[in-house]
Amino acid sequence: MTKLLSAVYEHGQIKPDVSLDLAEHQKVFVAVVISEGDTPGLLIAQTAQKSKSFDFLTDPREDIYSMADGNDL
Repeated sequence: MTKLLSAVYEHGQIKPDVSLDLAEHQKVFVAVVISEGDTPGLLIAQTAQKSKSFDFLTDPREDIYSMADGNDL
């Protein structure tokens, strides 16, 4: 499972803005992106790609449209 969330670094700890609903002592991997504003869309896309969250989109069964779709607009 992959979650993308924001957090605040405070007193030596990273504190997520939302509850993660994890079991006590659950091991997680954390990628830290230091933000001075909104997280750039490209960075979010690269993180999603590395996490393989969207690998299902390469499945041919997901390709439900053809090149002709939308040409009649």
